[in-house]
Amino acid sequence: MIRLSCPNCGSNLEIRNDLRKGYCEFCGSIFALQDDEISLKEIEKEEVYEKACQLMAVGSLHFLGEAEKLFQTISGWKDADSKAEQCQAMISKLEKLLLETTEANRIADRARRRKKKFIALVLVASLVVIIVSWVSIKASIHNNKDVEVLIQSVSTKADDYSAFIYMDFIIKNNTGASIDYIKVTTRFRDGNGKNMGTITSDFGSIYGYTGSSMSLKSHESTIEETYLSESVQSMSTLFAAVYQNGLDGLSVSYEIVQIKWTDGTTYTR
Repeated sequence: MIRLSCPNCGSNLEIRNDLRKGYCEFCGSIFALQDDEISLKEIEKEEVYEKACQLMAVGSLHFLGEAEKLFQTISGWKDADSKAEQCQAMISKLEKLLLETTEANRIADRARRRKKKFIALVLVASLVVIIVSWVSIKASIHNNKDVEVLIQSVSTKADDYSAFIYMDFIIKNNTGASIDYIKVTTRFRDGNGKNMGTITSDFGSIYGYTGSSMSLKSHESTIEETYLSESVQSMSTLFAAVYQNGLDGLSVSYEIVQIKWTDGTTYTR
C-alpha cells in the first residue's frame, strides 16, 4: 500500500498499486487514479527519500552508508545527489575522527603501560632500598666485631692431685642488641711467637636457658669466669706456663667463633 491524503476529507488514502484505485478510510470515498493525476514512481521515490533522510539523521557510520546508497538510487530526485554527497562527507569525517580517536587511545594506552612500568620499577627500587637498609641496619646492630673479649686476671690453686687455673674474662657488648651466648677461642704464643696451644670457652647458653644466659645488654660489659684443671703430675706445656707465670711472657689473641643475640640472631665463624 501507498498512503496519500483524501482530497475530500484529508484522511489517509490507501492506494493499491495493482488496482490503480484509492480508498479513504474515513469517508469511504473511492478514487480511480489516472497516470496524469499521480505518478507511482514519484511516490516510491519520495518514500525512499524520506527513509534515506531518517537514516541520515541517525548519523552513525552504518546508517550514513545505507542512506547514501538510497539517495544514489533516486539520483536526480529533489536534492538526493547533494544528500548523498553530504552522507559521504559525514562518513569521511567520522572515519577520520574514529582513526584519530583510535590513535589517541593507542597513545594513551602506551602511556598507561609506561606509567605502570615506571611505578612497578619505582616500587621494586623502593623495596630493594628498604631491604638493603634493613640488612644494613641489622648488620650494624649485630656486628661481631663490636664484641670485645679480654682475659682480665688469672689465679691458680692446687690440691694433692689437681691443679686449677681460673681466668676472668671481661666481655664488652658494643652491639645494638643483648647477647645470650658467646664462644671464644683464646690462642697463646711464647715470646718467640711459637704456638703453645688454645683453649675454647663458652659463656652463657646458646639455647637461652633461664639462669645460664648472660643476657648481656647492649653497650654493657660483664666479667665471666672459666677454669682449667690438670693433674699436678702431668701438666701440659701451656697449662704449666700459665699456672706458674700467669700471662707473663705470653702473647694472647682472641677469636669469637659464635654469638647468639637475645633476639635470635646468630653469628658463626
